[in-house]
Amino acid sequence: MKVNSFKVAFTYAGCIVGAGILSGQELWQFFGSYGYLGMLGFVLSIILQAVLGYLILKYAFISKEKEFDKLIVRREIKPIRWFFIISEIIFIFGVVIIMFAGAGSLIESAFKLDNFWGSIIFAIIITVVAFLGINGITNALSMTIPFLTVTTLIISILALNKYGYPTFSTLEVTGKTALMPNFVVAFILFCVHNLFCSLGVLGPLGNMIKKEKTALNGMVICSIVIVIIAVSVLLPIYSATDFAKTDLPMLEIAKSVSTPLFYIYAILLLIGMFGSALSHMVSVMEFAFQKSEFLNKKKYLLIIPSSILAFVLSRFGFANLISVLYPISGYIGIVGLIMVIYNLFTFKKEKFSR
Repeated sequence: MKVNSFKVAFTYAGCIVGAGILSGQELWQFFGSYGYLGMLGFVLSIILQAVLGYLILKYAFISKEKEFDKLIVRREIKPIRWFFIISEIIFIFGVVIIMFAGAGSLIESAFKLDNFWGSIIFAIIITVVAFLGINGITNALSMTIPFLTVTTLIISILALNKYGYPTFSTLEVTGKTALMPNFVVAFILFCVHNLFCSLGVLGPLGNMIKKEKTALNGMVICSIVIVIIAVSVLLPIYSATDFAKTDLPMLEIAKSVSTPLFYIYAILLLIGMFGSALSHMVSVMEFAFQKSEFLNKKKYLLIIPSSILAFVLSRFGFANLISVLYPISGYIGIVGLIMVIYNLFTFKKEKFSR
């Protein structure tokens, strides 16, 4: 099956636009908290992401390689391949942990149930559904993303009308951390984290494009979509920076401008978190079941402990987890993406020298 530029754009956008971005927390940590330099970082990150995304798709297209570990490591060097496989699994599972934490915060804010119990209920539901092995449901749940995006845009317009437009020159830099000491490191890590954790999708997608131009156009369209979403999220938080101190800034902004919109957004965001947590949990489980017949027969030995571990680690908090797991993923991803790009140029060189 061949795909067009729009399919490329929205498939990749679907990989990276989730609860972390639409809640405002992820965008604020990587960009907003660096003041006006954060907006510069965002622009640079989008450009870098489009260029690297195009090169990854191009390599998958000309090499016909689908598996992400083989995109990174061409040769049969199993220790290095397994390092990246395990890294990818850890960071995919990290998304599950972050969604558990985010769901707890959301349920507490919207439905006044203690964060602890909200996370437990969310974890139990994910565990039960993961046992059922329902894969199609994740595709259906991903349909909430367009509605979330439109709702975010409406909330943004109402918030800017209430709080006014931000004055970027007066914004303070509050986001320096050991992992992200400046806006340059932050924008690079944001870009690389998104691409690294999407290699499992970009590989097969590159095999389905008609020509290289499809990949380029797809990344350009995707970049436009991400810019619209990010601006809708960042501008109101820039205007009312006190909301940035909460786990889910856009949800709290929604509460301040419209009660009906707040509940609509809360429900859509919760569904989005559910879909994200379930899809990532199922992908990790399926990989393990493929590798172990024993675990495939006794699924509970993996699913239940994994859910318990995700719940326990989620207690570190939504914002704290994003600030640690995503940057670490970015650092490891830098090595992985350099290897992918190197493979592209060496593959082309070998191909033309024959």
